[in-house]
Amino acid sequence: MNIISFTLLRYFSMLKNIQINNLFEYLKKLLIPKKEQKVIIYVLSLFYLINLLFVIVFGRPFVGILIFNQQLGKAYVLGGAISLLIILFISIFLNKKIPKEIRILTNSSILILIGFAISLFLNDFQLNMYLFKSSSYIWSLGYIGFGYYFLSKINKELIVLAVILSAFSLYFISVINYPNFIIDIFISNSDKFQLVKAADSLLIFVILNLIVDKYSNISENLKLSILMFSFGLFLPYYIYQSRGSLLAALLFFTICVFSYRKFILNNYLIVFIYTFVTALLFYLSSYSIAFISVDEEFMPENFAEANTGIIDNILTEKEPRSGFLTFYFDNGRIKSLDATTDWRLDIWQDLLDDLSLNDKLFAGFGYSEPFGIMSDPSEPGRLGRDGLNEHVHNYFFNIIGRGGLLQLAFFLIFYLCVYIVWKRKNLKSIDFVKLFLPIMIVSSLDVTMEGVHFPFIFLSFLGYFLSSD
Repeated sequence: MNIISFTLLRYFSMLKNIQINNLFEYLKKLLIPKKEQKVIIYVLSLFYLINLLFVIVFGRPFVGILIFNQQLGKAYVLGGAISLLIILFISIFLNKKIPKEIRILTNSSILILIGFAISLFLNDFQLNMYLFKSSSYIWSLGYIGFGYYFLSKINKELIVLAVILSAFSLYFISVINYPNFIIDIFISNSDKFQLVKAADSLLIFVILNLIVDKYSNISENLKLSILMFSFGLFLPYYIYQSRGSLLAALLFFTICVFSYRKFILNNYLIVFIYTFVTALLFYLSSYSIAFISVDEEFMPENFAEANTGIIDNILTEKEPRSGFLTFYFDNGRIKSLDATTDWRLDIWQDLLDDLSLNDKLFAGFGYSEPFGIMSDPSEPGRLGRDGLNEHVHNYFFNIIGRGGLLQLAFFLIFYLCVYIVWKRKNLKSIDFVKLFLPIMIVSSLDVTMEGVHFPFIFLSFLGYFLSSD
């Protein structure tokens, strides 16, 4: 008996050592650069990826970390501006250095800067930090260059692994438990602490599944399981937090499922099992969110009472259907019965009216100060709970307000050029829709592209996708 026990222990010990050795060999393969790569470039690429992962997991508090009394996010925006200007310099003076298939993209970026210059010329402006801040949605385009250059230097499997780990780390701190010691670090060292917004987690949900679908070597079976399971985990968070993110997630999931239609029809039993597991994950995730939400009326005395009300609590907390089909006209303006939707519609229409009244529709109000409508004394609620909100909660209306219809046209041309490059790289049109449709939906309903962390993630990975052959 002792001999048998000793033999078994030795076998399992050897098996464990083999697994550890295999793991080390796998990580070594992922991390060590190829012989033809320059070490300094590879180290910078890894540094960029690490920054990206920290921003994915921690979002706004991370870019708000104060270094020498300045937010880290300002360095990110400055880096994006430098990247954009370098790309444009090369495009103008060293055109042949830029790959032929993406020159159209750099040329369209020049149009956006021309629109920026016209808006500055037609409006009084001062060179200060606010001008830099209010125009950050322009400078963030430079992240495409960073993603195109740096992320393409890294092993695809490493990026897939990193995105999967960071996505589920994001889920953990969003839904399960945000460690107190990390909260304390951000409270002490960042200008602002906030929990992850639904729009941010929606972005990661989209990036996760696109990266896995395009670059992982796993089977279609496992890819579908990751899609369905991640959807089941994140969906309650979108239902509770944001109707816009919920709509975007549903559309993305529907398009992805359509892409897997052949596999689903040929493997309906596996899909049935995945659906059951997804429903279970949705239930468990809903249970977690029901208890992290501050709702003292829904504090059950025992576990059995909790089980009867979890899903109803999540679905009714924000009434996710109430903002979709409640539009009506009143005195020539679009209104909504939903208070939040009506608040946004009111801001957007006031912005257009103000632009028209001041003959600013062509080139916008510029970048020197917040929009006047946001500080309207008759609408004090626009400033938000902390009195600091100055955003119109719509990417496209923000572009119109700052640079007018001219700059909006230039941005639309830019994104059209992104699609042209996408096709030149032999990437699928359906993948372009998967990426852009949900992102543009949440960007039309929230403050996303006007910040730092959201465009940093989105545009970096856009550049990475465009670097693909």
